[in-house]
Amino acid sequence: MESTTYDNFRNFLRQSGCEEAFDLAFYSQNGATSLDSALWHATSDPTFIFGHAFRWASTAEGSDYWRTIDTLWQEKLKR
Repeated sequence: MESTTYDNFRNFLRQSGCEEAFDLAFYSQNGATSLDSALWHATSDPTFIFGHAFRWASTAEGSDYWRTIDTLWQEKLKR
């Protein structure tokens, strides 16, 4: 099983080509707060970070896009 460290998560975002979109959505929907290492460690279960980070339908990418990214993240964690 892949580790759910902050660095692994950031690498996943970069490799998936969605780091900028994730950061923008998180920042805009969470009171101008960025997901940094400290906030990551305060998260109760980072396995499900995409489901709790922001409202997918309220992003330019939409729900289908983030559902696909979330599925890829879940698959990565199972390896």
